Order: sequence, then C-alpha cells, then structure tokens
Amino acid sequence: MIQFLPPHQRILSLAFLLLVANTLLAYSSLSLEIKAFICVFGILFPLLLLFQHFPNKGSDQRELSFSVSPWMIFTVIGLGIALRFVHLTDFRPWPTGDESQNAFLAIDLMNHPHWQFFYTAGEQPPLLIWGLVPFFRSGADPFFALWFLPALLSSLALLVGWAVTRTLFPRSFAFLLTSFWALSFWPLHFGRFCQQGTLIPFWELTALGLLVWAFRASDGNKQHQRLFLLGLWTGSGTLTYTSWLVVGAGLTTVVFVLFFQKNIRAFGTFLLGSVLGAIPFLFSASSPAYLNHLAEVSQAGHLYDARHQALTAASYLTSLFWGNLQVGTSYGPRWGGMLNPVLATGFFLGLGLLWAQRRETFARWTAFGLLLGLLPGLLSADYVEHYRVIQVMPFVLFIAALGAREFVLSFGTAKAQAMAAVSICLVSFALDMNHLWKPIHDAGFADLGLSEEVRQDNAKAYRLLDSAKDHLGPGLIFTDFLLTSHNNSLSAMTYGFNAALNPKLDPEKARWAGVIANVHYQSFLARRFPGSQWRWISKGSPETDGGLTVGLIPLNDQDRPVFQNWTKAHAVFHRLNVEWIETLNQKDLYQQAETNLTNYDAQMAADPFLESCFDEWKSQYHYGDSFGKNIEALRQAVRKGYPAAHLYFKLGYFLLGDHRITEARVAFEQALRQKPNYTDAAGYLQFIDQKFPQK
Repeated sequence: MIQFLPPHQRILSLAFLLLVANTLLAYSSLSLEIKAFICVFGILFPLLLLFQHFPNKGSDQRELSFSVSPWMIFTVIGLGIALRFVHLTDFRPWPTGDESQNAFLAIDLMNHPHWQFFYTAGEQPPLLIWGLVPFFRSGADPFFALWFLPALLSSLALLVGWAVTRTLFPRSFAFLLTSFWALSFWPLHFGRFCQQGTLIPFWELTALGLLVWAFRASDGNKQHQRLFLLGLWTGSGTLTYTSWLVVGAGLTTVVFVLFFQKNIRAFGTFLLGSVLGAIPFLFSASSPAYLNHLAEVSQAGHLYDARHQALTAASYLTSLFWGNLQVGTSYGPRWGGMLNPVLATGFFLGLGLLWAQRRETFARWTAFGLLLGLLPGLLSADYVEHYRVIQVMPFVLFIAALGAREFVLSFGTAKAQAMAAVSICLVSFALDMNHLWKPIHDAGFADLGLSEEVRQDNAKAYRLLDSAKDHLGPGLIFTDFLLTSHNNSLSAMTYGFNAALNPKLDPEKARWAGVIANVHYQSFLARRFPGSQWRWISKGSPETDGGLTVGLIPLNDQDRPVFQNWTKAHAVFHRLNVEWIETLNQKDLYQQAETNLTNYDAQMAADPFLESCFDEWKSQYHYGDSFGKNIEALRQAVRKGYPAAHLYFKLGYFLLGDHRITEARVAFEQALRQKPNYTDAAGYLQFIDQKFPQK
C-alpha cells in the first residue's frame, strides 16, 4: 500500500513507525520476546519498505530550503564546547578504574621517566598517558588534570568535524550534522572519560580532512607532500588506541583505490609516511603480551562459548540504538542506546537513502566505513566496551544526519522545513541531556574496572584527606598499602598534597599522616598512635576483608622516625603497584615479580604494620593449582605482623582451597577470636562442619 503514497508521505509514514519502535525498544521494560517482535515488525519491516520504495534523488548535495546564518553555526558550536567543559571536575564524583590507572601511570612516568609503548594488562598505547604528564607536572588539581584533556579533544573533534563536513557538503547539511556532533549524547559522553579511545574521533576526523586536502591538491608535488603528511598522521594514530588499526586500514584502502592505478608514486609516498609514523608501534606490536591480549579479547582466543560471543557481537549493534543484550558493559549508558530514538530513526532513514544510492561513490564509502568501524566490536568476545567502536561514531552520526535531512525535505516550504529541523534538534537535545545527566543522580555510568562500592569508598576517603589538607596543609598519605582490588585512584587524586609520593613536597614539613587500611588494623594502629582519629568508611564484603578505615595521625618528633620508615616502604609498594598493572597478563613477568618480593622482606620486617601489609600483598600472587605460597605469606603476616581477623580468614580460605580442612578450621576459629572480627569466618566454619563433619 505504501507504494501508492507520494514519496514525501512514504518518508513521514515510515519515520513514524521507526520512531515508535525505537522508543519502545530503547525506553520500555518489555520482555525480550516482545522487543524481538517489535524489532522485526517495527524496524526490519519498515527498513525493507525503505529499501524498496525510497526515492532515489541521485545527489547528496541537496540544500534545505531555509538558510543557515553564521550566528546559528557559532551558537551551536559554542554551546557544544560549553557542554563539554561544564562541571568539568565534578560531573562524576570519582574516576573509573581505567582513568585511575592512566593518571597513576602518568604520575609514575613523570617521576620515573622511561620508554614504554604498551601500558596495563589491556596493552594500551601511550599517547594519552604522555598527554596527562604535563597537567600533573603543572601542579593542577588532579580532577582537572584528568578530565580537561578529554573535554579538549572532544571540542577539537567538533571543530574539525565542522570544517571537514563543510568542505564536502552544503552549509545546511553541515550545520545539521554539526548540531548532532555538538549536542547529542555519544559525542558529549566520550569527552567525559579519560580513556585512550577518547583520542580516536579527533585523529580520525583530522585524517579525513588531510585526505580531502591531498585529493584536492592543485599539482603532483603538493599532492605528494600532503599524502606524506596524511601517512605520518595515519601511522601516528597507532599511538592512540588499539581500534585505530581499522581506521588506518580504511585510510590505506581509500588511498590505494584513489591513487594506486593513477599515480603509484603517490600511494608509495603515503605508505612511507605511514610506516615512519608507526615505527614505535611496529617495534612493539610483536611482543607476546600484545598478541596474547588480542587473542584473549577476540573470538580467536576461544575463551568464551559461542552464545556469549554471539551476544557480545550483537550487543555492539543493539547498544547503538536500544541497549545491550550482553550483561556487562563499559563506557555506555545504563538504559537506552548511544543514539536517542530520534537519531536512531534518522539513522535507519539514512540507511534507506544509502541503499537507494548504492551505486554512488559516497554511499559505498560510507557503508565501507560503517562496517569497518564496527569490526573491532563484532570480533570481540569478552564484553561490550564502547570505546572499541568509537571510530564508527562519525559514520553513525553522518547517516543519522542524512536521514534527518530526508525527513526535513519531506516538508515542502522553507518555513515547514525550518520548523521540522528545529523540532528534531530540540527533541533530540532534550532526550540526550536527560540521558547524559540522569546517571549522575541514579546509578552512575556503566563502566568496568572499578565497582560502585570501591568508587564510593575512595571518594569518602578522599573527602576526609582533603579536609585534613585544608586545615593542616600537605601530609604523608599512605595510599599504596592497599591491595590491588582497591585500585590506584586515591594515589592519583591525592597526589597534589601527598608528601609521601609527590617529590615537590617536603616530607619533613608534613604535620599529619593519613593511613588508608583494612578496618581490622584500626585497633592496633589506634593503640600505637593515641592521638589519631579513625573513620570506618565502608563495611565491605564479609567474604573479603570487612572494609576500609581512614586514620588521621598528628606527627610528633617521637613518631616521625616511624613515618620516615613508612615513607620508604610506601615507595616500594608504589613500585609494586606499577609492576602489578604491567605484568598482570604476562605469566613469566608475573612470576618473576613474585620472586623479587623477597628482596624487600628485611625492610618490611622492621615494623609489624608493614610486615602485615606486605605479606598480605604477597598473598595476592598465584599461579598453578596449589595455594602453598599464599598460605605461607599469610602465616608470616599473623606471626610477625598484626594478627588481624581478616588475615586469619584469608588464611583459612586458601587452606580450604588446598583441601587442608583441619588447618582451615583452626584458621577460621582464630579469626573468630580476634577483636574486632567483621569476616564471615563463622559461616565458613558452619560450611566445614556440614561438609566435613569431625569424627
């Protein structure tokens, strides 16, 4: 029946169906079965109609009937930049685990300069960490130092995106697309996280601009120079993020098609620049750790079953419009998709246009970029990490803008088109502002690397330490005695006033010390330092350690030698934290690091608190089927250090894992005798009595 409607009415009718379906899929709590039904008849069926009956206009250069003035462009871009910097340091209360690691490693690089290409167990390229170093070196507020660079990169991507779009398309379409870049959720969202993928949009759009610049060169020499610069930029993109590899492959393919047959020397010039720009990556990418990481996160690793892999791949598609199918996601919204229903509808209308113009060059290259940009996500097997597909964002927004333009063109008069365009932008903007700000007041952003409980604990500890700094100035803050499960965010965020870590601060002038430790150490330390004040900031999980406590200890001449010793030991723990981040997925280096721990035994044995913390730290290391080394470390901790309840509990846990039931029972009983005891030792004893009754 739709074929009997005029073309503009077809667009309006199908747009309405798509909008309703996208809204239900994104925002409703309907069952998966009902949503599947809606997807088939509300999305796939209208798409088939679009593919069959979309009017082929034959041009991607059509102007909207209403004019776009410079002040409109300036207003949209200005508002977009402002939104990227508003509430810069308090938009989120605490960094994610990835952000904390980046800051922590930038601080370490600043204080201990060294060459390294890949960082962390995720094998992240170095450019973002390098970029953070000047901000932390300047003494800026750590929250500003962490989040200014992503906001700046997002703003630069917006400006470059406008410039590139304007060179390729009429002003009206460039304005529409730039409005989406400036004011929609995904572009605003990615600029709020200090993660390596934040670099990709700016690098990608700049590369596109350089490609257009080279293609339009007036003579051969200029074209060769510009292609060499494009090659350098393409090669240097390997410094940004792993998913740049597909962008680099796409750029190489485009240059090959455009220049190889006509001017092979020009293509060779581009390749030369690419190789020169990628030299650091090429020398580093052959490392076993990097290759193992690629295998582990991809389907080639075979670490996940076929259903898990299929759901992960499908989620990278559904998360763009409606949300994830797979449980576990990072850097995405907790509800809905990256595109709101209005933009999602525009995207599907844009797909119809691309199909109608599939024989035209721009449609083919757009489809190529879309599929290539999604490839890292589609090949992933572990979980949904939205920065892996950040490079597809320009293509998704471009297609959405194509569809929005077709919708606006369905209205005949300039006034009607202007009202339609304004309505689209306002409704989309309202939905995305709610989308962007809602997580702050609800459950927070969806991200991995740092649990909500750990984030809240660290934020509480920071507020106590920051308050002490306001009254007493910088102090000796011992943040790195914690286990790796508590991450390094406190070390990074207190760096500006931590005389135990920051070399610009004199430890001898510190008037107080801050200790973040397991709550079971509190009674021992409170007796040792009578004037100290303690705050139990979290109850934690009985299955683990009972929670954290923060101690504020005034420094006096009698205790200062103790804290001098602690400061030296803290430097050791700091290096161990850096080492842990770098060796976690490398078995040989991990085991070598475990062996090297014996070099510090004598230094830690001088103090019972250091002995307990260090032996507990050693108990984290494990390879193989036996827990013998873990058990020995914890036995030494309670024998030479403080006999805290959580140490006995962990000892019992490892003994139980080695099927040493009698010894495990004794360890859990010892945990119950300690005061205080916030562990679940009683529950484990009950389990042992039921499972292994004594004769």
